[in-house]
Amino acid sequence: MNTLKLSQFKSTYLGKFPHKYKTYTNCKENQLLFDTLESQGYFNFYINNNKHIVSHHCIIAWWFVSGHVAYKNGFTAPAKEINVHHIDGNTFNNSASNLVYVTTDSHSLISRHQRASNKFLKVFKKGILHHTNKSIWNRKGNLIYNYSKWLANLILKTVVLTARHNQLDINLKQISRWFRKITNCLKLNLDSTYIPTYFLVSDETEELLPQFKFNFN
Repeated sequence: MNTLKLSQFKSTYLGKFPHKYKTYTNCKENQLLFDTLESQGYFNFYINNNKHIVSHHCIIAWWFVSGHVAYKNGFTAPAKEINVHHIDGNTFNNSASNLVYVTTDSHSLISRHQRASNKFLKVFKKGILHHTNKSIWNRKGNLIYNYSKWLANLILKTVVLTARHNQLDINLKQISRWFRKITNCLKLNLDSTYIPTYFLVSDETEELLPQFKFNFN
């Protein structure tokens, strides 16, 4: 019984930021890795892989996002149909908690929203910081001391009530919670980026391949 660790193999990065991925080429230094994946059905699951190169995030997803379980249940992951999505948009964050299998069309939809929300948050942050010291009064006629927080909550209320007015079939409570988290960032002057706990990188144990039996003869 042996345990493999991905860090023991020779890796390289392919692509350009923000789509740069850690990969392993089928070479002498990585032969054990490829033989192991072959014996475990990896290439029968990722059926379009030509066994020349494998991606780090696909290996992590195979073992720790239940790819191997899905394979045992009869599923496969054709390249044009199934993708591995990086939830936080960081292709260097290959923690299992940051990876999920999605269909290719769903991946495109998620990525569009990911880019749009990132652009929105940048504009939101810039706008709020530009409106930090405004002298204006509240509904009671008194000076608003924490204007940035007041403005963030007004934006929240505007978005939620507009969605309700337009009868959009969305979860208004989730939108509210999301904006509340942004408001919490404002209390920290927006210097601290809010990262949900399920986005945090787990410890290095996720780099360990599960134990396997390997015949060296």
